[in-house]
Amino acid sequence: MRSKFLGLMALALFTVPFVTTCGSGPFNDDEKYQIGRRPEFYSAAYLWHGGDANVLVAFEKESRTLQQFQIAPFEHQLTLEVPLKYEKQGIVAGAGGGYFITMAESEYAIVKRDGSYLKNPVPMLGQIKSIAFSPDQHLAVITDDFQTIIVLILSSGGDILGSYKSGGNVVEGKLALSGTMMADGRLVLALGETTIAVADLKKTVAEGGWRFAREPFEVAEAKSMSWMSSMPDGGDVVMVADEGRLLSINVATGVIVDQKDMTNVTVRGYYRDYTPHVVHQTGTTVLDQQHQISYLGTDGKFITKSMLSNPHQITATWLDPAADLFTIVYDPGKDHIIDLDFDDDDNSKREIYRFRPSDSAGLDRSDTPSRAKLIVTPGYLMLLYESVLGKAERRGYGLEPGTLSLKGYNLQLLKDRYSDDD
Repeated sequence: MRSKFLGLMALALFTVPFVTTCGSGPFNDDEKYQIGRRPEFYSAAYLWHGGDANVLVAFEKESRTLQQFQIAPFEHQLTLEVPLKYEKQGIVAGAGGGYFITMAESEYAIVKRDGSYLKNPVPMLGQIKSIAFSPDQHLAVITDDFQTIIVLILSSGGDILGSYKSGGNVVEGKLALSGTMMADGRLVLALGETTIAVADLKKTVAEGGWRFAREPFEVAEAKSMSWMSSMPDGGDVVMVADEGRLLSINVATGVIVDQKDMTNVTVRGYYRDYTPHVVHQTGTTVLDQQHQISYLGTDGKFITKSMLSNPHQITATWLDPAADLFTIVYDPGKDHIIDLDFDDDDNSKREIYRFRPSDSAGLDRSDTPSRAKLIVTPGYLMLLYESVLGKAERRGYGLEPGTLSLKGYNLQLLKDRYSDDD
């Protein structure tokens, strides 16, 4: 076994790693018709708040491990083996990092911080499609492509306190088309073409059937509520994409707070980080050198800002209106019109631009290498390389960023995995 370990080390040292970048493409509708969002290889999208805002958890493909980093100061904190044996896995983490949920194809596992795990505690039949997750309330809703919905109530350490399995026909034969998790653990669902329901997940699990925080209500003139997202302030308002319009809906009162006509625009993407927003363009061609970002203000009314754009594929965005900061990531190797299918395993560079939405000022541009997974955080760009020994970087924004690197944090894992005692 020692020779096997040494051979693996040599391969890691002298082989150029093949690494991919991950994001959500705007034209393949990956973000529409989902309850929550599709699983991503990192969990920071769920934890950019509170005490976890300085923590990043990611799946590392080469070593088949879960890695936890502290962003500032930049430190490696944890390596855990994952029980699923897939090259692509999505990760979410409970508040405080007491457990992690990893997902791939039709399987998922709850991995506790001590390395123990529960694999497929409530089995899924189809391919996992999305997850709606509350890290603070320890509630997870996982769906598959057969429209099956699994509700899990977890402890802070990852034990299952209760579960419920349902088909997609949630009420009166109306199929759940999309949904979002509120900060307090309420699950908002778009049912059929016109109905919104607000599920009480703990009562649903306790009573073995869907229970609601209020009576389901009808949304006037709704046609197809294909996407929705809750707000970071934890209030009652959700942002909804209906056919031909954007809606701001108070789910406690059932009132449409505001709406925006979208019938003559080209949507370039629906995004949730950090404040939900839609990137779109007017006119008949995406070659128009301007795009708009529409989002909700603190009063629940729509705000639209314009800035210069380019026709490349958008792979990720980040919006923080309070900080007056918008970050957008392009793939310069993919044209927005021609390349309609975005591939999570595409091995290409990224161009990152930051703007000040209040006056559309361009702040800086950053470039990334082609063989690294990119994670956008408010203060830094995080790069995860597919080195079997482990390699991660934290970069500042700009063309001449300060860079810190961590290497070799998988060495002890490899020694244990391929030791003579095995």
